[in-house]
Amino acid sequence: MTESPPDRAGEPDGSSERGNKVVVMGVAHLKTSVRLFGNGRDMAGTPRGRQRTMFGGTGLKLAYAFADQGAQVTFVTSFANTGVNSLIADSMASVGIAVRAEFHDRLPESGEVVVEAEDGTVLARSMAGGADTVVLRGTMVSQLVDGADLVVIECALHQATMIAAIGRAARQEKSCWLVANDLAAVERLAGTPGFVVSGVFLCHQAGGAGDATAAAPNEAPHTHAPGAAGQLKVPVVIVEPYAVTLWRPGDEEPAFAYADRAMPQPLSGDIFEEFVTTVALRATGNGLAGAVRSVVFEAAAGAFGDSGIDPFEHRLALLRTDSLTGLTKKDMLPGVLARLDASRPVALVVFDIDHFKKVNDTFGHATGDTVLKIVGGLLLAQLRQGDHAIRYGGEELIVLLPDTSLDDALAVAERVRTAVEDHPFDHGALTCSGGVAVGMPADFDQLFKNADQALYQSKHSGRNRITPWQGGA
Repeated sequence: MTESPPDRAGEPDGSSERGNKVVVMGVAHLKTSVRLFGNGRDMAGTPRGRQRTMFGGTGLKLAYAFADQGAQVTFVTSFANTGVNSLIADSMASVGIAVRAEFHDRLPESGEVVVEAEDGTVLARSMAGGADTVVLRGTMVSQLVDGADLVVIECALHQATMIAAIGRAARQEKSCWLVANDLAAVERLAGTPGFVVSGVFLCHQAGGAGDATAAAPNEAPHTHAPGAAGQLKVPVVIVEPYAVTLWRPGDEEPAFAYADRAMPQPLSGDIFEEFVTTVALRATGNGLAGAVRSVVFEAAAGAFGDSGIDPFEHRLALLRTDSLTGLTKKDMLPGVLARLDASRPVALVVFDIDHFKKVNDTFGHATGDTVLKIVGGLLLAQLRQGDHAIRYGGEELIVLLPDTSLDDALAVAERVRTAVEDHPFDHGALTCSGGVAVGMPADFDQLFKNADQALYQSKHSGRNRITPWQGGA
């Protein structure tokens, strides 16, 4: 039972749902992905493939996907109290996602390792972590659900937390969706009082020969209703690598079924969260079957993730990096400071490009942008791994040098100053000035004040020089 693409004329695009207040409850963690090449082993039988580390977690990616569609997103989770998780929270906040996380010292660091075939099919998956062991505060859950238009819950949190959120949303007749990797997780919730949700998204990521639940290529998947669907008494959308079915309670045949191995990307792969969020937003005003149908055919036509670039990795790079200079964005500074050894001193250098306003006024902002790009590259070339260069504002650039003495920091700053002075800029000669101070990461505000005062001395002593903060100067 496979449908043909509909006439696209007059099809809803979901734009009326933009601006929705969405609460996403789920998991965020570091994810290591290994994509195997060929048969996955070399001549000696050793696995071979490309490894990459990124932010992971279905809940986290759902939050980003909703934000990409213009929703006002709040992400709710529990975290181990570590610098990595602080970085995740800071990164989400920097793109406007409100993060309501409970940090726990005794919660183990969560993580995921995924092994994929060359085509992206998941071959193996292992998880570590304890998000499902923490009950989030009931008052916080109630407050967030009350203020939301749409609630989405990843079935990976503590059952008591999920039950509280579902019940609260049901009493207020709010749209509430569950996202799960297996129906067993949903069945455990379905037996509790007050279980009423808009629907369930079930993601089958494997789809290999050993997966008995997966559809064969180009065949309609799940031609018999999954047993739990009738018990749940809610719609179930089953998303497989190259197939989607929608089951309604009591149906003997799916309300919608589509399978096509020629899809540009597996639906249960990198674009799964984009698929879910688009359906959820459209279904709020246009009905679930119509929403699923329109989004599936858009995915089949290559409307999702067709750039060849991993959209999530690309988004993370944009989060961290200033596109003009290549330096870290100022918004990431709290996360950088949180990862420094609080017991060891750090050197701070504050640079400012001399007479930069005159460059803009005389040669135009395009020339000014080119200058910033070149200076950023010259600065990065002088740093070690573990140093941090940040565009602090306009033409002001700062460098954090962990566990570095004042003399060593002055030497680094002088190399940067010389590199800028010696570079043949197209518009003519250019110089920079700097101020250097050493202090503790926890006292960054005072450290910056000291280095900035030293920069002031450089400016008023003729520019094109580096000045150390001497204390009381």
